Amino acid sequence: MRPRPHASRVLAVVGPAGDFDMADFINNPRPITLAAGGQSALAQADLPAGVLQALELIRDVEQAALDWLRDLLITPTHADAEVTAFLTTWAYEKYWLADVLGRVLTDHPGPDAPGPGVRARLAEQAHERLFPTLAAIGTNLLGPRVIAGHLATGLADTFALRVMMIRLAELAPASGELTRAVLHSTERHVAFYTEQIHRRAGTNAPARRSLHRALRGWRWPGSRYAEPRKITAILRYVLGHPTARPLLAQADTALSALPGAPRRAVLRTEFARFVVHGTNGWQLRVQ
Repeated sequence: MRPRPHASRVLAVVGPAGDFDMADFINNPRPITLAAGGQSALAQADLPAGVLQALELIRDVEQAALDWLRDLLITPTHADAEVTAFLTTWAYEKYWLADVLGRVLTDHPGPDAPGPGVRARLAEQAHERLFPTLAAIGTNLLGPRVIAGHLATGLADTFALRVMMIRLAELAPASGELTRAVLHSTERHVAFYTEQIHRRAGTNAPARRSLHRALRGWRWPGSRYAEPRKITAILRYVLGHPTARPLLAQADTALSALPGAPRRAVLRTEFARFVVHGTNGWQLRVQ
C-alpha cells in the first residue's frame, strides 16, 4: 500500500508563516550541523544509491551558492542593503549544509560518476566568462526592478531544496535529522523572500514583469550544466512517487500567489521537462 502524505509533512514545504526578523537572522544563524549520533547514524546507514546521487546533486548546488552570490554582486541587487544583509548569513548557512553533505558522501564512497559532456563544459565556461559582463550591462540598465526576479529565483530554489529533502527523509529514514535541520534553517529564507517580493512587486509593474520572467525561465537547481539524463534519473527517483505530488503542488501554489507570477506550475513544469520529456539512459550508481 502506498503511504499517504501527512498534512504536517506537506506544510513543511512552505514552512510556518510569520514576519521575517533580520536582526534575529543575522545574530542567530542556523548552520546545518548534526549531533554526533545523527552523523554516526548516517555514516552507518545503508543509503540507497538513488539517495546518494540526490545528496550529491544537492551538495554540488550548495557549493555553487557563492557563484550565484558572485553573479548578484554585479547587479543592482547588491546595492540593496536588506538583500545584501540577508545574503551574508544565507551564504554562511549554505556553506555548512554543503559541508555536512560532503561528509555524508565521504562516508559512502561509490564509483565515480561520468563527468559533464563537452556541451555542458562549454556552456559552463561560456557562463563563467560572459555572464558577468552581460548581466552587469543588462541588469544595471533595468535597475532595481530586477531584484524581484532574483528573489523569486531564490524562493523557487529554496522550495526545490525543501521538497527534495522531505522526500529523501522518506526514502532513507536515517536522513531524517538532516532533513529537519535543513527545514529549520531554510524556513527563514522562505519568509524573507516572500515578504520582500510582496513588498517590492505588489504595486510595481516593472518588478512584477521581472518576477514573471524569472519564474518562466527558472531551472531546477543544478540542472543547467549537468548531464540531462542524470538529472532525469534523480528527479524520477526522488519525486516520481505519488506522495511527492502534494509537496510540489504546495510549492507551486505559494509561487503562483506572488505578484506577477506566471500561470504555469513552476516546479511541476520543470519536473515534467526532465521526467516526461527528458532523456533516458542515465544509470544511478550502484554500490
